[in-house]
Amino acid sequence: MGPYIRMRHRYFRSEDTEVIAAVVAHPNEIRRRASEINEFLVVRNFDEGRRPVCVVVARVDSGSRWWVATAYRSDLPSTVGDVLWTDDAHSI
Repeated sequence: MGPYIRMRHRYFRSEDTEVIAAVVAHPNEIRRRASEINEFLVVRNFDEGRRPVCVVVARVDSGSRWWVATAYRSDLPSTVGDVLWTDDAHSI
């Protein structure tokens, strides 16, 4: 996990790299961020009663390279952008 995420979102510990990887690999929902065309919000709810984990991923230079911009927990992922995909069995 990058130092930016650890510095700005202290509730993510270094061992939470696996959590962020799991969100990206098996999301419940993917949204296009309204403010940025090449940024997407990838969301997964792991535990009932806890806020979902949101990971912002961005495409570099409109190519095939992607990077994690940040990660955080939020009660409001449903207010960000347009839904592109949902896992109906586990959607938030």
